[in-house]
Amino acid sequence: MALNYSPEFYLYLIGAIFCSIGTIIIGLNILSKKNKTHFYYFFSILSISIFFFFTSFSFLFLNLDLYRASCFAGTISTIFLFLFIDFTSRESVSPINTALLSILSGMVLILVWQEDSITYYEGFGYPSIKTSGIFMFVANFVLLLNALFYFYWALRISIKAPKMLRKSSLTFFCGTLLLLSGYFIWSAKYLLTAPIGIFFTGIGMLISIFSWVKEPKILYILPFKVYRLIVLHGKSGVPLFNYNWVETKVDESIYSGLLHALNNAIKILKRGEIKYILLTEGVLILKKSKNVLVGLITDKTSKFLTNCINNFTDSFEEKYNSILNNWNCQTDQFNSAKDLIEKSFANVPSRL
Repeated sequence: MALNYSPEFYLYLIGAIFCSIGTIIIGLNILSKKNKTHFYYFFSILSISIFFFFTSFSFLFLNLDLYRASCFAGTISTIFLFLFIDFTSRESVSPINTALLSILSGMVLILVWQEDSITYYEGFGYPSIKTSGIFMFVANFVLLLNALFYFYWALRISIKAPKMLRKSSLTFFCGTLLLLSGYFIWSAKYLLTAPIGIFFTGIGMLISIFSWVKEPKILYILPFKVYRLIVLHGKSGVPLFNYNWVETKVDESIYSGLLHALNNAIKILKRGEIKYILLTEGVLILKKSKNVLVGLITDKTSKFLTNCINNFTDSFEEKYNSILNNWNCQTDQFNSAKDLIEKSFANVPSRL
């Protein structure tokens, strides 16, 4: 069988290589930082890489089934991207997003197997494959949704970025702008008689990945604003350690008194733990352990922040276990807990 070494094969292969490099970079970042939330982002970019590879080889072998498989990969990429942004933004997945993704996924699963959904094409002057009919609109909408969602997310990040993260966020935005431009150029391939947009998409993807791997805090500019963390001794209520992400003029004793009162209420009520308390302009997230009570003041809750405070509390207990069991009321022994902040809240941007 003669292989079809068309321009599409090479362009999609280049795009696949760019995205594969990005996937490897994200994977290494996850292994080094051990941030489980980034797995969703990793699988989104991995799915895009698979989409490019399958599409490339479907042109090489002129195989309709490989092209169908690439359509599945494109849909999966969109699903994981939505999940990543949801899990870094709120406590649970948005039901609206879930419904939208379910409908789109179902339509792809049904329509991709229709006999006329994918056909051979000769309009470029060489053998090719393209989507057709209703499936063409559904498949293109899924890819457009992926690109637009990614772009809108990056735009909001660049607008709200604090001064120290402005350069990194702008680079991230430029990468997504190039990616979105590539999609529109790719969509006009039948007018341009060449699918060169996929090259810009791959480059844009790689630039955006490089920018956030270099400065991962840009991914957490939008979801929340963290104000302050304070650690109290569980029995006495004495503040052991506190850390600020924003400038605040509120006296430490106010936070300490509030947390101590809550700690006593938990003991008296004996109705389980209080996970968080809604404030007028924010949320107080609580984590109680054997020797300490940790409070994190932020503008909203999220699964990511809950994991952060849980990891910090466990690390604090482990590091200062002997001191806490035989505490002599000296609080300066806990000054080194700043290292735990840099570890557990590494991706939380400072606004000081």
